[in-house]
Amino acid sequence: MELFLCGWLPLMAAPLRSLCPHGFSFAEVHSHRTGGLWSIPTRRGLISQLYLLDLASRQERQLTISVSDKYFPAWSPDGRWIVYSSNAGGYVQIYTIAASGGEEKVFTSGYERMGHPFYSPDGRWIYVQPSHLNIYRMPASGGPLQKVTNFREGGLFLEEPTISPDGRWLLYSRSNGGSSLWLLKIRNGQAQAR
Repeated sequence: MELFLCGWLPLMAAPLRSLCPHGFSFAEVHSHRTGGLWSIPTRRGLISQLYLLDLASRQERQLTISVSDKYFPAWSPDGRWIVYSSNAGGYVQIYTIAASGGEEKVFTSGYERMGHPFYSPDGRWIYVQPSHLNIYRMPASGGPLQKVTNFREGGLFLEEPTISPDGRWLLYSRSNGGSSLWLLKIRNGQAQAR
């Protein structure tokens, strides 16, 4: 069985729309490597919810129900959890939910817009990017944020951070009038300029 967590997709992803029985539009699709699930934040009406899609059966299952939008879903390496951003409390914060369903748990609070969460390859950490500035991490079980990058934040705009499969490199896009890819080595949880 191959399942997916569904999200917003650009128009070029039109062939994926035909996979979903109700023909809803996507923006991001995130697949779990071993479980065959897609997770998709899907807008029906005014609210974007997370759905799971089984490609083999084309069956969907709604995962979240709170009256808020969900963004940037990412699977835990073991396929048991999904981390995502949501504006449930009025500010975009980090939430998790079991892939089997259940309670949506908030992991961060405050006024910063918490985006682009993802798990470390060993599943011990959730990385997050507050307001497109420096990158932080927190224990996957919850806990305080720890700063990973230490850039001057004036004019800084980071986008789409991710980590290498071996957990040794942090890759991100950095914009300052243009856009470019950057690679940093991670040692003891801190990014080191190469």
